[in-house]
Amino acid sequence: MLSRILFGIILIVSAFAFQWWISFLLSVFGLFYFNNLYEVIFVGVIIDSLYGKGIEISFLGNFNFIFTVILIVIFIFISNFKKRLLI
Repeated sequence: MLSRILFGIILIVSAFAFQWWISFLLSVFGLFYFNNLYEVIFVGVIIDSLYGKGIEISFLGNFNFIFTVILIVIFIFISNFKKRLLI
């Protein structure tokens, strides 16, 4: 339990202190190691708020939360993958 709390704190601090790809790699590692690591979604929002430029989508307008959507998709994919492997 303490390791998950410590990893969550490190993950959130990495979103502020390091480059985006380091936080991304830590997020993917954490998703494989821990079950239901919801801090990843929070990290995606932080990174998008700090560094996101967004893209223009015709029916959505200016969409700024690209990294968050990518992390949510990876979160769902890894969760389903771990269920199939029975980890």
